[in-house]
Amino acid sequence: MGQSQTGIVVTDISGVSARAILKALVSGTENPEALAAHAKGRLRGEQSALNEALTGRVREHHRFLIQTHLEQLEFLEV
Repeated sequence: MGQSQTGIVVTDISGVSARAILKALVSGTENPEALAAHAKGRLRGEQSALNEALTGRVREHHRFLIQTHLEQLEFLEV
């Protein structure tokens, strides 16, 4: 298993679906189907591609980096 390729399917990191998926990754969810279940709107129709893109290794340092980036984005949006 390689690293996740979410950027191939999700193009807007500030969208509701992307944020929900990233937060689930940070909280430790690893199952691609469980992560893809957070998809809303257009992404709902991309379930198989999203499942494939979310298949991969996410280590603790990845979670830390994702969390750090999410916090920075939220700070900049205020």
